[in-house]
Amino acid sequence: MYLISDLLKAYLNDRDLKPSTRQSYGVACRALIRQIGDCIVEEIDRNTVTQWRRDVLRITLNEVSWNTYMRHLRGLYQFGLDTGLIGLTKNPFDDSNVRCPKRPKKTTRRLSITPKVYWRPQKMKKTTGVNVVTSTLPGSGLRSLTRYCLPGYVPGS
Repeated sequence: MYLISDLLKAYLNDRDLKPSTRQSYGVACRALIRQIGDCIVEEIDRNTVTQWRRDVLRITLNEVSWNTYMRHLRGLYQFGLDTGLIGLTKNPFDDSNVRCPKRPKKTTRRLSITPKVYWRPQKMKKTTGVNVVTSTLPGSGLRSLTRYCLPGYVPGS
């Protein structure tokens, strides 16, 4: 009979993991222990996981964090099942992920961009004229300038 914390110790001793990964498994186990206590691993069933999800999802945890916890706990329980440390027949954390909300696009359609023309008068070497922005590359700040010479134009007047 293993407690959740004992199963975590056995898993971390068996695997060669980076320190950040070890810490992530510890965070997921502590979240589970905080919710239901450090109980025997066979006492956790699908209903327990579903109730935990209802209690914390969107209140204290977002969907991405929940899925990270489930991925770690599923791996931990699968290790216990494969090595015979757990007497269960099915992993209670299987199919417990939730769908993450879709993020808005970071790009816009070309039709929604209204072109603007910027006039910048500049005094040139032999002639006077202005540079006009003829096109822009959306989202980059890059501009294509075209020089127009205006007869009789005096900058600053």
